[in-house]
Amino acid sequence: MRWTWPFNGRASDGEHKHGNRSHTADARPDFLCVGGQKAGTSWLYHQLTAHPDFWMPPVKELYYFDSLSRIKRRLPPRCKDSRDLLFMAKIEQLSARPGLDLEGYAKLFEFKGGLLSGDISPSYSTLNDDVVEDVISHFPNVNVIFLARDPVERSWSQLSMEARLQTIPSFDPSDPDEVARTLLCPGVLLHSHLSKIVARWKRYIRPDLFRIFFFDDLEKDPGTLRRSILSFLGADPKKPSGRLRADHKSNVGKDKPFLAAAVRSRMAQFFQEELKACAVELGGPAKHWPARYGFSLLLFFWDLVDDFELLFWCDWIS
Repeated sequence: MRWTWPFNGRASDGEHKHGNRSHTADARPDFLCVGGQKAGTSWLYHQLTAHPDFWMPPVKELYYFDSLSRIKRRLPPRCKDSRDLLFMAKIEQLSARPGLDLEGYAKLFEFKGGLLSGDISPSYSTLNDDVVEDVISHFPNVNVIFLARDPVERSWSQLSMEARLQTIPSFDPSDPDEVARTLLCPGVLLHSHLSKIVARWKRYIRPDLFRIFFFDDLEKDPGTLRRSILSFLGADPKKPSGRLRADHKSNVGKDKPFLAAAVRSRMAQFFQEELKACAVELGGPAKHWPARYGFSLLLFFWDLVDDFELLFWCDWIS
């Protein structure tokens, strides 16, 4: 059965001239936000949900491309109207099937009508190359967003959340070595190597369709960050997101344990190479992350030069 909606929502005829504007007959996501976890994806979901150029799914994270799609959701879905209810029925049916049905996934977005829509699932940052390649091959024109955050700050926020939800073994947040051991939990470690995540997605998507945005900018100037993201997605950045301010934070009140200087230093040592790799792979604010912890990029660049010379020498010898 094909669900269609005989209206174009809140978009005017002029707005349909945007290249990324899609109609019901072309049901598919306009964008994917593939992470990172604890880097502002909830903020983004709320900003887009309230923006008149978007119809967003009634749950922030669809989890469809990974095994988490079979796990019970922590937050109840939005149920504002019949579209929301029908969407949830379809995603549950789709997730119950074995394997990936990318065409079935695309049809979930029939509900957007003539508006923009997409899937914001930070767990997609952990997908392997085969799945990423399949997704991008099926949706070659989809925009992909990655929200990046300093690995030390990001992982501390994740550890705090996981401890609160009791999804990782309990640990002493004041013990540097115990915190470092907890960073080795697979669910934490997979989300922590941003440079590898970005490099993986870059291998399969056109450069003009992939954009990195930074949590640093969300903290410093959320209004400018919001405008940049909306422009990239083909929406009107001048339109407000209802009464929602650009600096609205949905996680207020969820306190994190105090990050002691000794723990911060130990975590920085744990992520030293990753911080330097992020500076090179991500650029932008990431170029300043190593210096926050007293690390120099100079030695990292010398290591890269040494690796290049070794490869050149081995090739010459062969």
